[in-house]
Order: sequence, then C-alpha cells, then structure tokens
Amino acid sequence: MLNVQEKYWNINLLLLVPSLFAYIIVSYILSRADAPQVIGVYSFLFVFYLAIYFRSDTNLKINQAVNFSILFRLSLLILIPNLSDDFYRFIWDGRLFNAGINPFEQLPSFYINYPEAAPVGVNQELFDKLNSKEYFTIYPPVNQLVFIIATWISSSVRGAAIVMRIFIIGAEIGSIIVIRKLLNAYHLPAKNILLYALNPLVILELAGSLHFEAIAIFFVLLSVYLLKKRKSIFSALSFALSVCTKLNPLIFFPMIATRLSFSKTLKYYMFAAFFVLLFFVPLYDIHFLKGMSASFSLYFQKFEFNASIYYLVREVGYYAKGYNIIGTAGKFLALITFVVILLYTFIAWRKQRVNMPYQSKKNGNMLVSFLWIYFIYLMFTTTLHPWYVTPLIAYSIFSRYRFPILWSGVIFFTYFNYYNDVYQEYMGIVITEYVLVYAFIMYELFYKKEEIEKFQGA
Repeated sequence: MLNVQEKYWNINLLLLVPSLFAYIIVSYILSRADAPQVIGVYSFLFVFYLAIYFRSDTNLKINQAVNFSILFRLSLLILIPNLSDDFYRFIWDGRLFNAGINPFEQLPSFYINYPEAAPVGVNQELFDKLNSKEYFTIYPPVNQLVFIIATWISSSVRGAAIVMRIFIIGAEIGSIIVIRKLLNAYHLPAKNILLYALNPLVILELAGSLHFEAIAIFFVLLSVYLLKKRKSIFSALSFALSVCTKLNPLIFFPMIATRLSFSKTLKYYMFAAFFVLLFFVPLYDIHFLKGMSASFSLYFQKFEFNASIYYLVREVGYYAKGYNIIGTAGKFLALITFVVILLYTFIAWRKQRVNMPYQSKKNGNMLVSFLWIYFIYLMFTTTLHPWYVTPLIAYSIFSRYRFPILWSGVIFFTYFNYYNDVYQEYMGIVITEYVLVYAFIMYELFYKKEEIEKFQGA
C-alpha cells in the first residue's frame, strides 16, 4: 500500500513529467511557423500549470513544484530560441562592442554596405536574421554587458545564446528566492510563488526566448525587498539596475515617493539617478544619443502589435483621416500614459495619507501599485508582445488579482500571426484576448471587491 505522500508524489509526477517533455517539444522540435501545434502544446502546459498550482497546498508540494520549474528552465539551456529572433541583435551588438565599436554608432545595414568596416562575425549571414535591420539598437547597458560577455566567451550563435541563458536563468532563480521572501514578509500564501515560477509564458519567453524582462523583474523585486528592509541605498542601486536593463521600470519611480518621507525620497532619487548615469557612462557619446532617440521615436511612431486602446484610436484615425495615424497617436498615447500614471500615483498617495498610519504605509505592499501602473502602461502601448506581460504576472502574485494569469494564457494565441512564416495579424484573436482580459478585470474589481479590498490601496 502507498502512503499519502507516495500517492501525492505519483499523481504530481503525472502532471510535472509530461510538462517537461512538452517544454522540450515546443522548444526543440517546433517553431513559431508551426503555430497551431505550438499553441496546442502551450495550452496543454497552461492547463497542467493551473492544475499543479491548485494541487499544491503544502510546503512539500510547493517546493517540489518550484524545483521542477527550475528544471523546466534548465531543459532549455542549449536551445537556439525558436519563438523569437530578437537574440540575433543581441549577438550583433555584442560582437561590435568586442571589436571596440559602439553599436549605437551605425545602422546594421552600414556594415553590409561597407564590409571593410565590419568586424569578424558581423556579416551578411547574421544580418539576414535580424528583425531590425534599419533601426538603431535600443538595448541599455546591463543588456549590452551580457551581450559582450556572451559573445566574448563564445563566437558561435548557440554558445552565445547559452551564456545569455545562464544569466537569464540565474535572474529567474534570484526572482524565485526574492518572491519567497516577499510573500513571507507580506503574509501572503506561499503557493503564490508557483503562479510565476511555473507559468509557461514566463518560462518560454524569458528562459526560452532570452527576453531580458527576467533580469528587470529580478531587480525590481529586489529593490522592493531591500526598501522594505530599510536598505534604501542598495534598493536604489537595484532599481537603477532594473532601469538599465529595461527602461520601463522608470514608470514606478513616482510611486516610491509615496512610501518615504521627503528627505528619504530625495536621497533615494539622488542615489538611483547617480547609479543610472554611472551605468550609462560607458555607452555615452553623441552616437548613443542619436541612436537611442531615433529608436524611441520609431517605437512610438511605427511599431504596432497586439495593442488594445491604440487599435481603437487607429480605427478612428482611418475613419477621420483615411490613413494610419500612428505617427501622432503613438506620441499622444505615451503622453496620456505618463499623465494617467501620475494621476494614479497621486490618488494612491492621498488614499494612504488619509486612511493609513505611517507605519502601515511604510510597510504596505507597493507591488500592488506596480501591478496597476504597469497595466496602465500596457493598456496604452502600441506594441504588446507576449513577453511584455511577464512583469505583470510577477507583480500580481502579491495581490488578489488574477487577470494577468488569464492574460498569460490567451496572449500566446497571438503566435498564430506567424503561421507558416507569413506574418499576418488576426484581429479576431486580438479582440477575443482583450474582451476576456477586460471582462475578467471588471469581474475582479466589482464582483470580488470585498476579497481584494484590503489590497486596493497597498
């Protein structure tokens, strides 16, 4: 006869072991051109992910699932990303830097037109794989440092990808450790860690496709944990590193002021700004300013994918103007995003000031505010790739809100846009995605209000 623990182990293996094989299939056998099969395997992984989460009600079960989540990531170690081609630009930038050339200096096409100026490895073969041939690079210093190390250690594409993945998986393990500490500090259920650690979107997009949201998430979480431990200088350093990985954590900057006194806020801002400037110094020259500004301008005026509010604005533009108004709408929506985030921050600050004693405010759950700030950012963006949702998943586990989990399930269907290697955006998928997500948000805000009320102003 099997005891209870052995029965649990056998049943859980029926969920975890097939998941491991599913990750191998979707990563090493399929490509994004095989969209129906990829989405089918992902759906299988997502169902098993939820089943494991709901079954994990003891520390033994949680620890086992977390260990498997790390194993899932390690199983992707030698993978050349098959769902994204962004990493080829990482290798391009790293090879330029290792040759003493600032990648912000020239467009990639320059080195094809003038091959005598191109270092070893910056060639037509790699150029053909870039998805941003006519754009300046946009990656901040932490990313560039990883690119440099990866391409210095290995001259091959796979070798460089493996080195980058070691950094990504290391950051993911770091996030899991910090998440556990924060859940304990906020007296939240320990099983919430599985909502991030086991999430198939997080695993495939970060460890699998080498997206640096993994590192940014780690540094944001670490900065919150250090701030809670009253280590403000180290928190500012960690926050600066998150900004130097993905610039969008800057949107959280105003919210930090709501948790500190004026003098401590000023000190925090000064140290964070100093560290950011310090890390950007190696990249700084006139070419950097020119290239970065050009890339940002293009991002807000040209790129569009899987947007929500922007697509509605675009349709109005077509009706009123007869053409795509992204050139003006992108900048206008960026301004609205900035204003709405400041307004949300001010309301949160007023609510805390009126309703919460100082000690409660100081120890409150700031990550719930980060959840809504980041959601505002995603709501108005013109481009929303699946991996953009991963920070939202990380912040949501410190709240009662679960719409990011639903979103992580339905957003993966946008990979159908790459079916047979012919890109086409299917608006039916986009509409279904946002109807489900916004409907669930309304449900959580209005029908689960009592359950989440104590987190609302955190």
